[in-house]
Amino acid sequence: MGQSLYMNGRCITGCDDIYSSYAHGTKGMAIAAAHNDFNGPSSTYKGQNATRKAMIWQSKDIHGEMDPYLNEWNDLIYRHPS
Repeated sequence: MGQSLYMNGRCITGCDDIYSSYAHGTKGMAIAAAHNDFNGPSSTYKGQNATRKAMIWQSKDIHGEMDPYLNEWNDLIYRHPS
């Protein structure tokens, strides 16, 4: 009955310095951002394990578009139809 999204994080001294975004559903999972919440590639998987064998799709990194803030600005100012 509907969808749910749960977000959690940790800010504890001594923990691994990993910051990624994952989504889990009843049919599989996705990695929205692999490193620092904006670096790709993003990917989707059958089931709950992010293995190469379970991968359904993976995005391609576009050279020169690794900064999400600059991408947003470029899309807003330069690519938005008037």
